[in-house]
Amino acid sequence: MTKPLNILHVASWFPSEKEPMLGNFVERHVEAASDHSKGWVLYAVPYHINKIDITSGENFKACIVYFKKRIPVLDHYLALEKGFKQILRENFKPDLIHLHVTYPSGLWVMRKKIPYMVTEHFTGFHSYSSFRWSLYRKWITSKILNHARIILPVSNKLGEAIKKFDVKTSMHKISNVVSGSFQPIHEKKEHVPTRFIHVSSLVNEQKNISGLLKGFKLAEDSGLDFELTIGGDGNLELLTERIINSGISLKKVKTFGMSSPQEIARLMRKNDCFVLFSNVENQPVVILEALSCGLPVISTNVGGISEEVNDINGMLIPPKDISTLRQALINFNHIKEKFDSS
Repeated sequence: MTKPLNILHVASWFPSEKEPMLGNFVERHVEAASDHSKGWVLYAVPYHINKIDITSGENFKACIVYFKKRIPVLDHYLALEKGFKQILRENFKPDLIHLHVTYPSGLWVMRKKIPYMVTEHFTGFHSYSSFRWSLYRKWITSKILNHARIILPVSNKLGEAIKKFDVKTSMHKISNVVSGSFQPIHEKKEHVPTRFIHVSSLVNEQKNISGLLKGFKLAEDSGLDFELTIGGDGNLELLTERIINSGISLKKVKTFGMSSPQEIARLMRKNDCFVLFSNVENQPVVILEALSCGLPVISTNVGGISEEVNDINGMLIPPKDISTLRQALINFNHIKEKFDSS
């Protein structure tokens, strides 16, 4: 048997003291990969103090470098270099670097004489994204990706979008990772009213929370009897304000804040359908989690979602089309038995 590779996971997004949920899907990728290799994570994050934290995951260790940002790109680069020296002192010499999200950490990775691969999650590659690329960032991102041994986009649609950046490196889709907590409940659900759930970062620009609520309000006005459970790791005060402004009957809506995977799985299993009304996505982990719990999905057809959701396990609707969302919610109420996971 060959010995396991020593893999250094260099992340542009990763959970930290500053943002505990940022890049949690990257953390799951690292956990899955570390079942078959020895792994360290290197992550640098701007903060109000300079310090290094060494933490332990399930099968890996992480070196998180907090730094005061004065000259953004340079300070980030130097922080990664500082963290790398700390990892070397831990008697870990990488055979391969796994870069998670190209920019900005790829600037440091590309200068190391170590082969590297890239897993990409960034929605900004899509032409319909609101992200605006500077000439420099587009040039350096393309250069980093073209020097990689292989690129692993989380959806085929993302891979197609990356190729339009004049990227020639070979690609292979590797999906996001779902925790083992997400499993179906094997009993028939006869919920009246119909129960819908939405879980996200609650960022309106991407997740279109205001549009989602408008769709539920139209469905309510059309006589749909429902309960909506909505929440995540975003701003609950702003969410509550949006719910009140939507005009939905407050007794129909339940909210929740940051929750563990086990709690999210429990909530999903209590509901009939997962709903996502995003303007832009790649491969949302929450959709994979919902499907793993046996929940059908109503979602906008953006990014790589059509690679996971179809007529058998849900409904796809156009982005920003509130009237179609209303009709999908009503239609689901009539045919929900078709999607019974039991």
